[in-house]
Amino acid sequence: KYQLASLLAHPKSMVANLYGGTVHTLISTGMENFRNARNIKYLNLHINPEWKGMDDVYNWVKKHGVVEEFLIYEANINPKVQTKAWKKTIDEVVRKLRNDPDMADTGLYQIAQKNGITESVFNAAAWFMRRPERTLRRDAFVAHYLKAHQKFGGMISDYNNPALIEMAKKGVKSTQFLYSAPFRPAFARSNAGKIFTRFQLWAWTC
Repeated sequence: KYQLASLLAHPKSMVANLYGGTVHTLISTGMENFRNARNIKYLNLHINPEWKGMDDVYNWVKKHGVVEEFLIYEANINPKVQTKAWKKTIDEVVRKLRNDPDMADTGLYQIAQKNGITESVFNAAAWFMRRPERTLRRDAFVAHYLKAHQKFGGMISDYNNPALIEMAKKGVKSTQFLYSAPFRPAFARSNAGKIFTRFQLWAWTC
């Protein structure tokens, strides 16, 4: 258990997750949209002039329930988190994230331990709850929103337009879920498939 926990909690795991998830977003949206997704001057000029900082943008993402929605979706299809203890933990985490989307991972551990889930088990099964994964989904949402906005040539003036929001959410799903082994095609989940398709995941996200 200690070896598993120390491996999954190592900083290199976080860096690898951020790198892999970011690459998928870049492939789908392009460097320009990804860069602009973190550029408050661009967002202020082209999307919403009332946004004064990135905190306003992230509050907008939070308002649409992006992080919690995908966390719940992932939990529902992840066979490792189907027990009562896990469901109770996820419910509590979702409630916390609605108020604090950037909640530290230590807060997640505390909720899990309170419900009888050890840290090693949490590390093995709840990777999708961690802050790097939440950051990936947030950035992917904004980048895909900008891509969708461009597709309509800026004709949609309402930045909360349901069509743009839905297209952005689909972009998150296509780029951040196939990166996980359980959600890849059957062959890609096999031992041989993991070798031959390691760097071809983009083919299923386009």
